[in-house]
Amino acid sequence: MNKLFYLLVFTLFLTSCNSDDPITVKGNYDKGVFVVNEGNFGSGTGTLTFAGDDDIITQQVFEKENSGAVVGNVAQSMIFFNDKYYIVVNNANKIIVTDINLKVIGEITGLFFPRFMVAKGDKGYVSQWGENNFEGSVAVIDLNTLTIIKNIPTGNGPENLLLDGNTLIVPNGGSYNATTFENQPDSTVAIVDLNTESVITKIQVKYNPNSVVKVANGYAVSCAEKSYASGDGNLYFLNKSNNTAIPISGAKVEAATNYGKLRRISDNQVLVVYNSFDAQIINLDNVSSGVISRTSLGVAYSVGYDDNRSQIYVADAKNFSQSGEVRVYSKTGQSIKNFNAGIIPSGFCFR
Repeated sequence: MNKLFYLLVFTLFLTSCNSDDPITVKGNYDKGVFVVNEGNFGSGTGTLTFAGDDDIITQQVFEKENSGAVVGNVAQSMIFFNDKYYIVVNNANKIIVTDINLKVIGEITGLFFPRFMVAKGDKGYVSQWGENNFEGSVAVIDLNTLTIIKNIPTGNGPENLLLDGNTLIVPNGGSYNATTFENQPDSTVAIVDLNTESVITKIQVKYNPNSVVKVANGYAVSCAEKSYASGDGNLYFLNKSNNTAIPISGAKVEAATNYGKLRRISDNQVLVVYNSFDAQIINLDNVSSGVISRTSLGVAYSVGYDDNRSQIYVADAKNFSQSGEVRVYSKTGQSIKNFNAGIIPSGFCFR
């Protein structure tokens, strides 16, 4: 009887392990959201906060997984691609590469003030301000060897990238000379063809576009000021069929205000940081037709939207030296919860 029982169990085991069945390898951080904390500028180290779907919050999770090793200054952004994490460290001019459990497995070096990264196939694309913050470009990375294979010049201060098929949209947000601190503005969005890995056109906007999202029939672009407190901020609609840009009606802001850190909620709904420190949900009428309504979410340094959970994340940097806070909302603006983060929370990586 016992032999028959064990034979049945063994048969079931073999059946369940059929080679045609997909095997899912899960990591320790599959369910939740990473908060990328910049850390004190110039003197501190960036950190990662992990907020699990079980509501357990873990601070300095990178240090915990790497025997106390630190991220470095300044933690800028983070993506998850092909079972690896890529952590962009701005002032350290590198990208840390980890496995699915956040254990370091390599680094990408040779960058100059990297900002944001997207990836496709065997390649990564990283916006960087360039040496001395001059001659901004997109670095093309071989993800197999973790080496830079090409730099694509785009403009001053390229920022948050948008990957749309074989097209890369690069808002050139302007920069400053790292020696003289003189402003180096820009008013263009570069369109890069990834088949040729070259800029095919530049679209004029005003001023210093810093982020772009895909919306109905094109893209929405967030533009900051030409110079501090000049009140030139606006949202633009980029028509992808003819590469033209028009201001979105009703989006022009008053003096001493600007737009930054634009994120997509849906085809006609975006999330943006307005006047530097106020997050807003903006509802658009067919995008190019204008703003229908706004919903304020309060003080914000950065924002994010999680498609899987349909939740908005708003990061408050407080006084930029103490621990920050993250507030979570529904996509219509109802408060869900909040939790503490590290110093200067500035980005999110959703799992």
